[in-house]
Amino acid sequence: MPHAYATKKIEMTGHLLNRALFFWAILFGCLAGGITQIDIFVVNILDWDADDAWACKEYMVFLLPSLFFWGVSDIHRRFMNSYECFWTPAIAYALTTVCHPILAKYFLVNEKMGMRGLALA
Repeated sequence: MPHAYATKKIEMTGHLLNRALFFWAILFGCLAGGITQIDIFVVNILDWDADDAWACKEYMVFLLPSLFFWGVSDIHRRFMNSYECFWTPAIAYALTTVCHPILAKYFLVNEKMGMRGLALA
């Protein structure tokens, strides 16, 4: 995106943003499909215990929303940085970093969600 901005093709930056979001949606769909079947892979290929494989799958499934929004926020951060706008994404990432331990404590201690709560935080 910085190359489109540098060449004064402002409308191109929006097209690149949309393409990146579309590509991330497709990539995330493939990733989510693989994660929902990860227990079969680790049991059959890596010879894991079935209970450990199920716990791994449960954690990864609860982590999916975080992975999706991480990808979207990273794409938007790159878009904002291409316009030399550093502080908006920096403040957003700082706020999420501050919120993470608070949410982790809430989900783990107050709600007693265990690994699910850690993944959601």
